[in-house]
Amino acid sequence: MTAFFPADISGRAFIKWVIFGKILKKFLLVYPLFCMISHFPGKNLSLLYFFYGGPTMLSKKLVTAFNEQIAFEIHSALIYKAMQAYFAAEDFPGMANWMGVQYQEELAHAEKMFNFVCDAGGRAEMLALEQPRNEFSSPLEAFETTLAHEQIVTERISKLMELAQKEKSHAAQICLQWFITEQVEEEANASLIIKKLKMVEGDGRGLLMIDQELAQRVFVPIATA
Repeated sequence: MTAFFPADISGRAFIKWVIFGKILKKFLLVYPLFCMISHFPGKNLSLLYFFYGGPTMLSKKLVTAFNEQIAFEIHSALIYKAMQAYFAAEDFPGMANWMGVQYQEELAHAEKMFNFVCDAGGRAEMLALEQPRNEFSSPLEAFETTLAHEQIVTERISKLMELAQKEKSHAAQICLQWFITEQVEEEANASLIIKKLKMVEGDGRGLLMIDQELAQRVFVPIATA
């Protein structure tokens, strides 16, 4: 102790030096981490865990659940790609366009979750997918199927959020809050189209107007990091 403190140091001064040393130690550990996060926000978190020896932000249960949802998002994309093919074959280019944008959005959702798992130090995995349905009796049935599917997605995301809360993963909860908000819009969009299709009751001119309206939809990229 004499190598670091004077021999006549008082007890109170010694305590101050100990407290200062602990603060300095924490600063030296945290400051480089803060600098790396500031330069690479939302990215390379797994590298930080490697260098600092910290644990993953996600439990095994959460990693498994996220991987399952990633697969379901990709499956959702294939569902909408199949619907796009159906509408193209039925000469509804606008509805085909709408489903094509939906396909792109679902892939972006999967990519956002994939990147989150990797950045949080988890092990992302690709799981098996089911074959999507390819035929529908009418545009109305296709969009009713869309709404029913989005309601399933909403339920799955809600259960994933409940698991994140149970596992006390604040990072996962922040990530999933974006998806919860997104699902409100997804269901609302499908519901509105269904109402319009029911209003025209299969009338050719009405279907043409709806098709022209849906042709205006464009894909808006989301932040996947």
